[in-house]
Amino acid sequence: MPQECNYTEIEDRWIRWNDGGELQSVEHLAAIAAMARKTEGVRHLLPTGADRIVLEWLAAGNTRPANLNIRLMIDGPTPEWATAAGLTVATTHSFEAAAPEDANPCGAPMRGNQCVDCRLCWNPKIARVSHQQLLN
Repeated sequence: MPQECNYTEIEDRWIRWNDGGELQSVEHLAAIAAMARKTEGVRHLLPTGADRIVLEWLAAGNTRPANLNIRLMIDGPTPEWATAAGLTVATTHSFEAAAPEDANPCGAPMRGNQCVDCRLCWNPKIARVSHQQLLN
């Protein structure tokens, strides 16, 4: 039988969801939002390219907990519905180019492609972060 999560014992105050994965359904997003609501002292980051799932979840009347930053992984302008819902975005720029003027550049390439102690993406006040495309 699985153990219940003891929310008072979470040591890391920064959680990045789906590192190497993706949202699977509206129910998956609802479960992440529920966990965020139960752990108010923890900042949650959900980077996702599943904008249709997020849109469907919002259309059902759900709201983003204040400690959950849903960062849509898109290229191009931020959709109006995302801005209205308080969502943020992440884009990519080429290896040779600088980040777009309206974006904060991700510093991970200077840290071995790791966030380390950077929390730029967790901050919901940072509307757009641009990640440099990695060379293959």
